[in-house]
Amino acid sequence: MSGRIVLLIEPDRALGGIYVRALERAGYGVMIASSAHEAILAADHQAPDIIVMEWELPGHNGGAFLYEMRSHHDWTELPIIIHTSISPQELEEFSEAFGALGVREVLHKSSHRLQTLINRVSEHAPIV
Repeated sequence: MSGRIVLLIEPDRALGGIYVRALERAGYGVMIASSAHEAILAADHQAPDIIVMEWELPGHNGGAFLYEMRSHHDWTELPIIIHTSISPQELEEFSEAFGALGVREVLHKSSHRLQTLINRVSEHAPIV
């Protein structure tokens, strides 16, 4: 992989494939994981420049993953975009933690187009 690397954490394989193709067309290398465990292994293998993640992960919620991710010294500053199907009301209880955990954006799949996601990734991890 060359250029900027996105670690995409998306348990829905069909959606993940769509996001991977769109991010690659935008010039990003993409590592995809469908669970928190796979994401940690992928990040250990190659350091990403940004994480785009679904909040609802198999066996975890996104909060547990983020706390684990931030406990690794090399990953404390990585920008994170939550791209989720969870409603804003359901995520409200986590809003204070988002800032502390380095979440830069929260996008809701039902109200944001794919191009919005690509634009936000480009803002937080521009291709040089």
